[in-house]
Amino acid sequence: MPRQPPVITEAGLRLLLDSATTPQAGHTLDEPLRLERDQLVQAGLIGGDGWLNPAATDVVEAIRRPDVQLQVEVAAGASVRVFKAWLGYQRAVILAQPSPAITVADSPQDIAGRTPPALAGYQLQVVVPGWVPVAAARWLGLGPRESPAGDRRLPWPALLRRLADPGAPVPGDDPVLARLWGQPMQLCAITVQPSRSRTLVLDAAGAGLWRLATEDPGTAVLTPLPPHAAWRLLLTLITQTGRAGLI
Repeated sequence: MPRQPPVITEAGLRLLLDSATTPQAGHTLDEPLRLERDQLVQAGLIGGDGWLNPAATDVVEAIRRPDVQLQVEVAAGASVRVFKAWLGYQRAVILAQPSPAITVADSPQDIAGRTPPALAGYQLQVVVPGWVPVAAARWLGLGPRESPAGDRRLPWPALLRRLADPGAPVPGDDPVLARLWGQPMQLCAITVQPSRSRTLVLDAAGAGLWRLATEDPGTAVLTPLPPHAAWRLLLTLITQTGRAGLI
């Protein structure tokens, strides 16, 4: 059977980094962190002696000194799910919480009612840098969907109310906004370092993806973002920021 990727917390990530300079003996750790260490050993990242596996040196290097760091946060209800990636020249490391992708079975109430996970664990993957945008797109659930034409403008408070409450009234009489209002909805923030660029995308399920911008302090501008354009956006944000070895 294929080896399952480790599921670790931020503490497990620190343990992996520390193993490059200090052996992480299992008997010195509390049980939850010891279980994470055991997963890292099984994955071949840490040796049985607690030291970093020499073959994983470039994994730690990618995290400590990445060419590009990508973070995607998806907010819905009281939940924020996170995808993180550190891209080096030859290796990239991904930490991903459970996918927030909206499914056909999800109702607006389901998404607005999301609660935080009981344990803030991340699945760890070590990949080539070119796989990171693919993994991020899959995690977000990008795929064929409706893409209306034309920008829409609406008050920010109205949009924020709708994100919190599916029963919030539609601002105005635009049928496109009315359709958007009736769909499950979540807000995605994409941050790329070292450029510090931050992009907001509204995922409205069957009503499409929309890039969000602020026209003035009180007005949100929604620009349609077809799935192929969202894919190009991910690639552009990463490749314009660093020199990682992307495909």
